[in-house]
Amino acid sequence: MKKEYNYLDELTDKSRNFKVKVTVTHKAQPKQSPGKKKCQRLIMQDEKGNTMRGAIFEDDIQTFNDYEISDAIIQPVPEQYQMNQNKYQMNFNERMTLIPLTGQSSMCTSPYLSINEIPRRNDDKEELVDVLGIILFVGETRLVPINGSDVPVRDIIITDDSTQHSLLFLAWDDLAENDFELFKKWSSSFIVTGFTTMRIKAYKGFSLGSTMATEILINQTNEKAEKL
Repeated sequence: MKKEYNYLDELTDKSRNFKVKVTVTHKAQPKQSPGKKKCQRLIMQDEKGNTMRGAIFEDDIQTFNDYEISDAIIQPVPEQYQMNQNKYQMNFNERMTLIPLTGQSSMCTSPYLSINEIPRRNDDKEELVDVLGIILFVGETRLVPINGSDVPVRDIIITDDSTQHSLLFLAWDDLAENDFELFKKWSSSFIVTGFTTMRIKAYKGFSLGSTMATEILINQTNEKAEKL
């Protein structure tokens, strides 16, 4: 008997007529796409813990709710955004079906972590973390050749009161090119800044990298922010 749902790690760009049950765990702020449509970047997770990125146009999905999704388009992810073994992302189109499932998911977003609380993992599990800190330095944009294309990346150095060391944050693509002067201003003003939906990397020993859902949020007001 055919199983009711597919798992995210079973999907490739050749997948057709599939159906998945997922929770939207992270959702970026809506932005205007090159086609002038509102686009929203998502990260979804199935019951096995597999994760996949997605993009939805015009419609809105409530974060932390469960959904049944069928017949969306599966496409390869650019190398710098690949989540370990998952090389694909889900793009929603007019033919896909999106059904909200009753009730709230038991899954919830991670709180802001201090730098010392970020897991130093050597396994291949995907780790997405939100970190609160202060920007110390913003580097110039440089281009990294990936799959025949030059992809912009920018080094941002952050710190907090949990460590005497700084931490490297790699901002990729649009995040590397947008709001550079604003980032520079923040680095000279010691503004408490939230960095969301970042993945843990082994680059230069230990660092963080942006994902398609990463946001940089200034003037955060919570207990950890007050300590900074």
